[in-house]
Amino acid sequence: MPQLSPLFWIFSFSMIILLLVSMIIFYYLFGFCLHKNNKGVIINMGWCW
Repeated sequence: MPQLSPLFWIFSFSMIILLLVSMIIFYYLFGFCLHKNNKGVIINMGWCW
């Protein structure tokens, strides 16, 4: 197995961080809110404030 360069690890970690940030931005933009009530969990689609 060849030795991986540190640049590869930096690139892969930055890609993972970018993916997580974009998922969080997507979550806040489209606002999939989870509201708990007596019947269970309702997914409210809309703005979450």
